[in-house]
Amino acid sequence: TKGAKNTIQVSNSKFLSNSIPMPAGEEEQRQVAESLASADACIAAASAALEALRAHKTGLMQQLFPPRDAD
Repeated sequence: TKGAKNTIQVSNSKFLSNSIPMPAGEEEQRQVAESLASADACIAAASAALEALRAHKTGLMQQLFPPRDAD
């Protein structure tokens, strides 16, 4: 029951009266697709970098607090 329509207070008639712009030609569609693919690649690279930083942080934390030897 919660969503953008409820949060932003958009009525059904106002929502349905607006049109959604679509790319006019094949070239414009290709450009939109390439832009989205580029954004996906950037997100994937940022996610990989974040995961590498988390792994590095884990390694640093293990060096900072080494496990006690069970003597």
